[in-house]
Amino acid sequence: MLELWTGKCASDIISGECGVVDLVDWVKSLVSQRRPLDCFDQSLLLDHLRDGLIRPKGMDEMLALALRCVSSHSSTRPSIASIYDEISSFC
Repeated sequence: MLELWTGKCASDIISGECGVVDLVDWVKSLVSQRRPLDCFDQSLLLDHLRDGLIRPKGMDEMLALALRCVSSHSSTRPSIASIYDEISSFC
């Protein structure tokens, strides 16, 4: 899910303000800096920005879900059934 939202590959090494990190660490860093919109592939935001919307409905929730899916603690990772239920509730 992170690859879909960011437009980046998980194997990509991302060079940025905080040095060089992998995709998961990059997203976590931006979220912790309260810059979640910077995570998203800008092409996903263009239509919404043209319409004057700050962000499409459900983006924050989808990003949070994607981060739970890559949690290092298997006990906090959601099951596929709960992922489906959550995504269904966002729409």
